[in-house]
Amino acid sequence: AVTLPPVFIGETMGWFPDGRRILIAGRDSRAEYPGLWVLDTVTGAASLIVEGAGIESPLVSPDGRRIAYTVTLNRDPAANGVW
Repeated sequence: AVTLPPVFIGETMGWFPDGRRILIAGRDSRAEYPGLWVLDTVTGAASLIVEGAGIESPLVSPDGRRIAYTVTLNRDPAANGVW
């Protein structure tokens, strides 16, 4: 087991197939930078890969190369949908 620093307010989480990275829909610990984050459980490094509010239901493809998610209730109607 590896204890990682509390750096996220996660709303949804899922593992990548490599068993090392976690996909997180949420915000950083200051409740800023909403979006999709990838957290490396070995190094503790976190990367914001999609920034935006209203991101929900992220899923990682079986090969780990693609991510699907929905955006709802975004201020910009064009941003809402399935991505």
